[in-house]
Amino acid sequence: MGDRELEPRRSWLRACVNFRSGDRMTSCGAKGSREMTKALQAGLSERKLDWHLEKVHCMGKCHLGPTMRVLPNGPFIMGVQEEDVPRVLDL
Repeated sequence: MGDRELEPRRSWLRACVNFRSGDRMTSCGAKGSREMTKALQAGLSERKLDWHLEKVHCMGKCHLGPTMRVLPNGPFIMGVQEEDVPRVLDL
């Protein structure tokens, strides 16, 4: 086993920022995920948390979004808005 395998795995956040044009189908971007990820990044910096924020363009759950997940192996957090960020960072 190498030293890297013994290190604890660093947590990170994955958030959908997909924005679909038109009104046929909703998207996380249309529901405020871009503002939420800006607040997350600011909160991570302010709290000096060693978490990475990964922005992706679809997690397949836009109807419940904005969609976010705590990784590795953490829960999906659905419907997170900018004002919810302090509670998310308390997890």
